[in-house]
Amino acid sequence: MSYALRSTLALGSLLLVTQSGCLTLTGLLGAKKESLYDTSLLKAQGFSVPPGGMPSPLPDSLTVDANSIVVEVRNPEPHLTAITLPSDRAVTVEDLAQRMRWSDQLGACNVYIMRPNGAQPPVRLDLQLSSKGQSSSPVTNYALHARDHIIVVGGGSSTLERFLDRQLGVQ
Repeated sequence: MSYALRSTLALGSLLLVTQSGCLTLTGLLGAKKESLYDTSLLKAQGFSVPPGGMPSPLPDSLTVDANSIVVEVRNPEPHLTAITLPSDRAVTVEDLAQRMRWSDQLGACNVYIMRPNGAQPPVRLDLQLSSKGQSSSPVTNYALHARDHIIVVGGGSSTLERFLDRQLGVQ
């Protein structure tokens, strides 16, 4: 049997086993870490906590001005960045996802926008991005506002799964 045929059969078998529900690559490569934060008290008080958890506290080294947003990418540890929004045009979540190349790092991901709401708790806007960085619905491709805190959490796929998805053209 030729090497190409053996490789094709091996890849096909792997895909068949993982897509049948019997086995996942995530299960083979290790389980996800649970959150380090206990959010049970917040939930008991009626606060809505996104699956990625609440925004991380801003470090003193991060400079945030009045026209900036904070982007927190959890892969798996939080990495915070402040980005100044342009004053001449609107920036949407998809624009930011493509600029920051989240799909390369995380594949499909969930995005939570925590938008300040005066003295009230922040408004939370949720959306999903495909592995190509596109919103699951045009309605949820929100324009970003100054002082938004964006939390980006990977969809749970491993590097191998993202590679196979790209090779097979899966969204």
